[in-house]
Amino acid sequence: MTKYKIKYLQEAGSTNDYMKKLMSDRQIEEGTVILADYQNSGRGRGKNSWYSGRGLNLTFSVLLLPGIHATNFFYLTEILSLTIVDFLNSYRIKACIKWPNDIYVGDDKIAGILIENIIMGNKIVKSIAGVGINVNEENFPEDIPNPTSMKIITQKTFIKDALMDILFDKFDLRYKQLISGDMESMHNEYNHHLYKRGILSEYSQKKNTFQAVLKEVRPSGEIVLVTKNNSENTYLFGEIELILNKT
Repeated sequence: MTKYKIKYLQEAGSTNDYMKKLMSDRQIEEGTVILADYQNSGRGRGKNSWYSGRGLNLTFSVLLLPGIHATNFFYLTEILSLTIVDFLNSYRIKACIKWPNDIYVGDDKIAGILIENIIMGNKIVKSIAGVGINVNEENFPEDIPNPTSMKIITQKTFIKDALMDILFDKFDLRYKQLISGDMESMHNEYNHHLYKRGILSEYSQKKNTFQAVLKEVRPSGEIVLVTKNNSENTYLFGEIELILNKT
């Protein structure tokens, strides 16, 4: 996929929701992008929201028609995550992936992903991939615990249109990797870039906390943690949460 058709919006509730409304009204092509200067109801995973100052950052959704087996759904998260890592690395910003789909620089969050799939039979026929990247933001609300942006890190102001071209060049390479079936090397790269991998960290499960080392993430999206007594356990999204040391 090399053609992208970008629809610019000054404001939207959520670009994923706008894309779904567009899809319900008419047939739209793969590569359609909804790019908003401002989202007044930006969404993250679960019930989380996504903050973005007006006109400062990249907040968009892209329609994909992957046609992959439904059991391979997590590979879509992997290619989006790796795309953003590749993109930031091109600006000498060393990024990593906080399972399952947040992008970090050091201990600070710079980007997030929200993917919503439409499944027919056993195939993912359509995916709406929502992406938020903090670009020129400098002042975040106090209730956001650990945000950062490209401008904070580099002390440079970026032109968003130019960033989109570079970002989608990176995405094309990753998407072709997925469609060609090169999933093993892609999955290995995802694991290589994991935040806190191999480091003893604190996690919470319901009201309990425990320490463990992140061993890997499986192709199914489950995280594998090894406790101090060498017990190996797997968890799905939402079952555990990494406890961040906020300063």
